[in-house]
Amino acid sequence: MNILITGIHGFVGSNLVVALKEHHSLYGLDIV
Repeated sequence: MNILITGIHGFVGSNLVVALKEHHSLYGLDIV
C-alpha cells in the first residue's frame, strides 16, 4: 500500500515511518 505521511519530521510522523516501512511504500511531506 502507498501511504503519504504529512509532518514526517515530527514525533508522530517519524515513529509511523519506523512502524510501517517494512510492509508499505511510504512518502513523506513536511513544511520546511
